[in-house]
Amino acid sequence: LNNDLDMASEEIQGMEEKVTQLNEENNNLKSQLDKAQVYKGAENRKLILDAIKGAQKEIDMSVPWISYIVGREDKDKSDEELIESIENALGRGVRIKLRYGIGEENKTSYTEIKGMLEPPRDKDNQSNRTLYYVWQYHKKARKTEGKLISLKVNDHTKLMIVDNEYYIMGSLNYLSFLYGEKGTDKRGELMIKDFNSEVIKTLYEKFFKFESSKPSWE
Repeated sequence: LNNDLDMASEEIQGMEEKVTQLNEENNNLKSQLDKAQVYKGAENRKLILDAIKGAQKEIDMSVPWISYIVGREDKDKSDEELIESIENALGRGVRIKLRYGIGEENKTSYTEIKGMLEPPRDKDNQSNRTLYYVWQYHKKARKTEGKLISLKVNDHTKLMIVDNEYYIMGSLNYLSFLYGEKGTDKRGELMIKDFNSEVIKTLYEKFFKFESSKPSWE
């Protein structure tokens, strides 16, 4: 009987410890959810720039396309602060994973893209223009301590994960439009910044498991 009581006592203690552990995990998740923040309109400029400037290890980005604001060719449209923030991140050794692209497969060869001296200017050439900028950033990355790993996809997701600590997700295609000081476009865009570790893990597994560039850009 004493042995049975001892065994029952041990089982109860184990169950109590499990309940305590589950309560702690639940409270931790609740606290992470409580930290979620919503950014609207021009507030998103500071959100994105602070994320890139503050990253220490890795920035994971998913955008449908990349436009003039991340290239230096058109000074009237380029966003110098955004350009420099990405270059500086690479310069301090940050690894950047970039998912990009949407729509039909481009008909221009990658050899032709590499040979372009400037990005395509017509509005109907978003795909080639995006490829041009991806290639420019691969060249920049090779001269730094950082690393750029890119993957061409067909996806409209706008997402960023910073140092595996928080994610930013919403409607803003932040490598194509970021409420620049010169611009007059006041469009409505919404982004959410959240620290939920379980959501971060799920997003990373779904979108950023690739470890090599495709195309390779070698």
